[in-house]
Amino acid sequence: MTDRSFPVRERATRQTLLALFVLLFPYMVGAQPDSLLRVLHTLPHDRSRLPVLNELFQIEVYERPDSALAYARAYQAIARTSNDLRFLAVAESMLGQASMVKGHDAEALPHFLQALTLYEQLGDERSTPMLHANIATVHASAKRWERARREYIRAIEGFEATGQGIWSAGVLSSLADTYHALGMRDSAVACYERSALSMDRTGLSEHAAETRAAEAGVLLEQGLEAQAIALYRDAFADQDLSTDAIVRTRILLRMGIHATEQAQYDRADSALRTALRFAEMGSFDMERSRTYLALSELDQLRGRPDSAIVHLRFHMLWNDSLRSLRNAALIAEAQERYDSARKDAELAQGNAVIARQRLQIGLGAAAFILLVGAGAVLLRIRRNERRQARQLQRKNSVIEQALKDKDLLLREVHHRVKNNLQIVGGLLRMQGRSIQDPAAREAVRDSQDRVRSMALIHQGLYQVDDTGGIDMAGYVEKLARGLLQSHGIDPSRITIRVEVPTLCLDVDTAIPIGLILNELILNALKHAFPAERQGTICVSLHLRSDGLHLSVGDDGIGMPDDIAPYQAPTGFGTGMLRTFAEKLQAEHHVENRNGTAVSMRIRNYKLAN
Repeated sequence: MTDRSFPVRERATRQTLLALFVLLFPYMVGAQPDSLLRVLHTLPHDRSRLPVLNELFQIEVYERPDSALAYARAYQAIARTSNDLRFLAVAESMLGQASMVKGHDAEALPHFLQALTLYEQLGDERSTPMLHANIATVHASAKRWERARREYIRAIEGFEATGQGIWSAGVLSSLADTYHALGMRDSAVACYERSALSMDRTGLSEHAAETRAAEAGVLLEQGLEAQAIALYRDAFADQDLSTDAIVRTRILLRMGIHATEQAQYDRADSALRTALRFAEMGSFDMERSRTYLALSELDQLRGRPDSAIVHLRFHMLWNDSLRSLRNAALIAEAQERYDSARKDAELAQGNAVIARQRLQIGLGAAAFILLVGAGAVLLRIRRNERRQARQLQRKNSVIEQALKDKDLLLREVHHRVKNNLQIVGGLLRMQGRSIQDPAAREAVRDSQDRVRSMALIHQGLYQVDDTGGIDMAGYVEKLARGLLQSHGIDPSRITIRVEVPTLCLDVDTAIPIGLILNELILNALKHAFPAERQGTICVSLHLRSDGLHLSVGDDGIGMPDDIAPYQAPTGFGTGMLRTFAEKLQAEHHVENRNGTAVSMRIRNYKLAN
């Protein structure tokens, strides 16, 4: 739309830019973000920017969702000024998609609902099914299965009514997963079958194979083994596997796992050992690692802890071997890329300095000649400087990518530490089952809880963007819930109320605080509510001007006045509490009225950077 307030010349210039953009945009659809950004900077701040912003969003949304979110917001700002319902609907859909990719489903759902309302007002029957599918995905991720089922059905009906079969096939698979979660296995099998056939018709054979494998798993749960094996074979054949041996290995592995779940232990043992023999004959290392893990779980269920530990160790050896090969290649590639980028940047910088010095010497020696062509020389100098600046910018981008790769490796380290701690916890759990002495078994379970509290720290580090800090609110919630589950306590009998605001602590502070919380909560669970007594445990952690204030209190039976946590003369947990309290320079206070409350003021702490 032309703004009538512009002078005639400005209006003509703007119309020329718009005409050029309309002609050139089809050739820029596959362009890089840099070229699209240069085009964006040449456009006026009006609706002519919307196609470029949309294309930038589509390029960035799955790689850099934060950048895509910024483009979506810019799109929304222009759409609001235009007051066009279609542009507003596209903006809301973009905001919802970026939020969902970032894992913020609660933020994505309102945007999807608003976009759906706008498309319905427009009568756009081709766009509304996709919004129903996105809304269903949000509900499914939150395990609101019935709502997800209704939305998936609406999406499929809309896609089929508008002839969008390729989308209908994918949503049918998601609907099958939802039926499976609801326990409606017959409906799940029917949807998987429809989805696979539709995918085959639209050329998506790889996705059809995955869908058939999922259908086979449901058939195994129903006891239809012959049909399941046939589907497994079809699925593996669609994936272009090289030999029948790996097909047989994977089928036997799945059959063994299924037999274990059905408590058919002899049959499971036969299938898994045959699968292991095929894996060793064919040198299928991934299948070998998975088969050892399945055998370890089977031995554990059959009461063979020693054999379970042996198989678990073999699984860890093969798994670490595979992971080491991948990590070694990744580390070498990242280090080589980082070193090469740094050397290239230094070389480019040195060349730029040398070129500038040579130019100055030449200008001094041949000043009388350059006077004639001063304009051309200045233009050439400016072009060279711009080219050098672009080269330096590209090298800096490579260095930044190398630093991101190193951050990825650091996350992998935390992931490995978390996995190893979980394995230690699993070993403690299996060892505890074979111990007859109740006191010794309780000590082993306490050690398992302590290992879990540290594993939660490393799990939090590799699941967030910032690997230097721990979100204490989410961590304390998970710790409390895990202790209730570990000790088989009904949450309706003992409730743990957590009062922790948004607070991010350094890992060296979070680990001792987590272990202190583990001991105090565990002490309350064990002693405050005997004889199935009901009650509440309150946990709080607040940052104040004089330090971190931690409190764990209960409304239980209380404890003798002459005994308080980490003041008793004996006990491993007591000694550990005293040690960590000294490390954190913590002052403590115990109140024994209407239950027991332990409060601490921590002076030696460090917030996350």
